Amino acid sequence: MSDIVKMAEAWCATRARRIAPPSNYIAGFDMPNGRQIALERDRAQIYVWTEQVSLDDAPAAPVRAYSAEKSRNSNLNGKNCPRLRVGSPVLYWIFHTLDELVRFLVWYGDFQQKGIAAEPQPAKAPQDLLAPGNTPANSVATLATNAIPSSSFSIPGAYMGYQTTTVAETLNRINRELFIPAIQRPYVWTPEQIIRLFDSLMRGYPIGALMFWDLPPGSRDDWEIYRFVTHFRMGSIHNEPSGLSADDRVSLVLDGQQRLTSLLIGLQGSYTVKRKHKRKATDDAWDEKILFIDLAHAPEMEADQENDELSPIAEHYRFEFVDQAHPPISKGDELWFEVGLILAAPTPEQRDVMVQNWVEANLNLSETGRTMARANLLRLWDAVWHDQAMAYFTEYSDSYDRVLDIFIRANDGGTRLSRSDLLMSVITLRWERFNAREETEELIDDLTESLNPKRAITREFVLRAALFLNDLDFSIKVQNFVPANIRVLEQSWERTKEVLRFTARVLREMGFYGERLFSTNVVMLLAYYLHRSNPSAELRLADTDRQRIRRWLVLLDFKSLLSLQTGTTFTTYRNVVRRNLQGRSDFPLAEIAEGFGRMGRSLEFGESDLRAWTSTPIEASNAEALLSLIYPDDLPNLRRRALPFVQSRFFMRDELQRAGVPDSLMPAVQGFANKLILGVALDTREQESYFALPFEQWAASVSPEARAFHCLPEDPALYALDRLPQWVSARRALLAQKLVGLIADVNEPVGSIPEPA
Repeated sequence: MSDIVKMAEAWCATRARRIAPPSNYIAGFDMPNGRQIALERDRAQIYVWTEQVSLDDAPAAPVRAYSAEKSRNSNLNGKNCPRLRVGSPVLYWIFHTLDELVRFLVWYGDFQQKGIAAEPQPAKAPQDLLAPGNTPANSVATLATNAIPSSSFSIPGAYMGYQTTTVAETLNRINRELFIPAIQRPYVWTPEQIIRLFDSLMRGYPIGALMFWDLPPGSRDDWEIYRFVTHFRMGSIHNEPSGLSADDRVSLVLDGQQRLTSLLIGLQGSYTVKRKHKRKATDDAWDEKILFIDLAHAPEMEADQENDELSPIAEHYRFEFVDQAHPPISKGDELWFEVGLILAAPTPEQRDVMVQNWVEANLNLSETGRTMARANLLRLWDAVWHDQAMAYFTEYSDSYDRVLDIFIRANDGGTRLSRSDLLMSVITLRWERFNAREETEELIDDLTESLNPKRAITREFVLRAALFLNDLDFSIKVQNFVPANIRVLEQSWERTKEVLRFTARVLREMGFYGERLFSTNVVMLLAYYLHRSNPSAELRLADTDRQRIRRWLVLLDFKSLLSLQTGTTFTTYRNVVRRNLQGRSDFPLAEIAEGFGRMGRSLEFGESDLRAWTSTPIEASNAEALLSLIYPDDLPNLRRRALPFVQSRFFMRDELQRAGVPDSLMPAVQGFANKLILGVALDTREQESYFALPFEQWAASVSPEARAFHCLPEDPALYALDRLPQWVSARRALLAQKLVGLIADVNEPVGSIPEPA
């Protein structure tokens, strides 16, 4: 229990009635007006639970409001605070000074009305401060006097109220209540960067604000939480798990991990580096180094002259990481001091003893050296124990996505970090069998090579696909990457890679790649069917399925059904596929269409779709795909390519006049030029005949079977330019027979290709 919490509980105990003997975590009190309050005993600041009351004239604002049904601290029970347990609405407050708490309790508990003095008795200074020479390096006394005034109290959602504290107080919180979320990147600072940080502290420079997130009660199991590194080994990328229980209350560091770890290493830990020309596996390959300062060294000051060679960003104090096994020997006017020893003197009295023992009693120093050592040691003590050098903001939101967005912005550093980047860090830290980052990048390269898509295949796509294939919520949200889901993704990773790569090959074989791959989302959708339809066998795709899938893909693109509300579309598709693959193995196109129809996103090909189809320019990127709806083959085998049935030169005005087209029909006839209504897919032999003969002769040579196959009118009299409107009308009717109701006739395969005449 911190000193400020001890004083808060003592104040309550002398002015209110304890409900029951306090537990290790909660002390409950009845106020003079009958209201109850619960004080959390295991926090560094004053955390309080109260009944839900009107906030009119309240001297502070709660950080959270809990409905009666909402879970909360499990120690709020019928024994120590019956009105604050689940079943009652409550408020949650945080106070940073005793004065803040007193003002609040006078308002909440109505002390003055009952004639009870509101002013607390003067608090005694803690008596258990560590004596010089007996201070463990990892112990730091908590000083209640460092609390900030109530005017700095932050109201979440209103404004950002930064608080300040000392380096020593901050260190005292690390690995006790301050921990690292898995979304943080590994520690990467060099010894030179640590030295620069300590030099900035000594010079009184700002070292940047920190940002914490007070983890909501009941959400501990949703997060992978790690301890700060105290003894860092160069090349290590892993932090130890926190070892916290589900009931432990913690704050996660959203911004400032590198700085806090550096302070911890410099004051309480070590930095281990590899020796040159030594193998990592050998025992003598590593040197464990700790931070020293030469107290007798005069700090370099900024030059007054513009031409001075001293850089303003150079270190002004003499810090150095030294092999722990061979500490530096002070020679001449040198006084090497282990920086972490400053933690053994939390009080001014102990500071003065340290100055006497280390400086005044040192007979090897000159008077100048002694003066400088005295000044530097006092400055170091101030930098650690006195200066309010650590500014921090605490976020209290229950929204994981808000917190993640804060983290992304706080860690922007000039290069925008995406959610997928951060979540990939979570997965990489969690997976044991695979390096998630490397595996993902390799898969992205393979899919890109197969599909050459218009839009890049990204890490976010792979993460969404992995979630989707495992029947999990596939949104890129923090709550979807809890430890249980991450384990599922690792266990299924080999299958995920296999399915996605096979899907990419299928799509390429069908002709959906490059410009024709209108959306990478179709990879996810098709992959799910292939995954579900081949649960234990080798991945394959039946020929009958290929036709259904090709029609489905073309219609998805043609009707723009993946452009909006993809989450709903994907969920509906997945549910339909999963439900209809029970006892069957074919692609359930009709059922998918029915499910989409219930959302108002019809897959059916109607009369309005036919008008759009026929008026599509023959040069459009999706023209070949649309034309394929009347043919049985995949796009690469689409009878070579789509060609205009009537050559473009015939639509020139002079040609139409020579053909006898009246001026009144001229605009209508020219309007058909280069439109899909005139499109056919001719194989090599058909093209040779088409280009070798006059149009009318070629038309007469086409067999009835070929006309039916290409949806061409049977009447030879219509194959003249002056009869083109009638020809178009007749062909539109033939196309309608094949295309309108396409989904309903899904089980009827497109006819076989006849031999050309």
